[in-house]
Amino acid sequence: MRDRLHGIHPRSVVLVGGDVRAGRAAELVVALFSDRCAVPLVAAPTTPPWVGPLDIVVVAGDDAGDPTLAASIDGALRRSAEVVVDAPDEGPVRAVAAGRAVLLAPRVHVPTAYAFARHLAVFCVVLASLEASRLGGALPDLGMIADSVDSESARDHPSNEVFENPAKSLATRMLSRRVVIAGDSPTTAVLARHATDTLLQVAGVIATPAALPDVLVARDRLLDSTAASDTYDPFFHDEELDGPAPVAPVRVFVLSTDEDRPAARREPRHYRIWNWCLLWGSSKPVRYRLRSNRWRY
Repeated sequence: MRDRLHGIHPRSVVLVGGDVRAGRAAELVVALFSDRCAVPLVAAPTTPPWVGPLDIVVVAGDDAGDPTLAASIDGALRRSAEVVVDAPDEGPVRAVAAGRAVLLAPRVHVPTAYAFARHLAVFCVVLASLEASRLGGALPDLGMIADSVDSESARDHPSNEVFENPAKSLATRMLSRRVVIAGDSPTTAVLARHATDTLLQVAGVIATPAALPDVLVARDRLLDSTAASDTYDPFFHDEELDGPAPVAPVRVFVLSTDEDRPAARREPRHYRIWNWCLLWGSSKPVRYRLRSNRWRY
């Protein structure tokens, strides 16, 4: 693929997400690199009609039999664009892309709920292969990321106790709570949406994605909705006599990058949020809880 893309100076790089996970990966790449990439980056659900010979189109998906995915590949090829396909090498995808597109089929098949990382890696590899992108050191080292994922997976093994298992710790904090996952930037907002999708698919947990400013605006409603009476007993509670039953309290998890952490720490100090927040960076998570209008570290 590097030889095929070497020396190309495209008008744009179009990242086509054929399903939810590929679409989220495309949105994340655009949010991460669009302000530093010398070539315009575009995320789209299908191949746009304006694509032409001067563009590079990366089509990603998990279902090789999806007619929309095959149509996106065929449309880009018919318009003479340079096409890279991130999908299984079978079915209509193989028939459309054979001999005309760069096909990066998955080497290890995993459940589609976990395909997000593969799509993200393919998008980054394509950008790294383009000298015209001028991203250079801005792109992550995929080998280092793979090692970090392996290390985190070992820490999250079901045999590890909750006090040394980040996954069990998060699950415990979500137990019996209405969960909101918020991002404090466009990048982390995309990750928040991906996190809620994964919670629903893998664990059956319903969570709400949001931007951090929206959560702060809604703080009073969140506080009012969790105000439960100390005398509430679900066994003796009668909604006709005692009114509606109290709802589960809200717990907010805030996703943030390291460089945004100082701003994320300052902003909530002006507000009163009655739940836990999680600032997520490359180092250990930092948790905050608000008591008496002051953040407790």
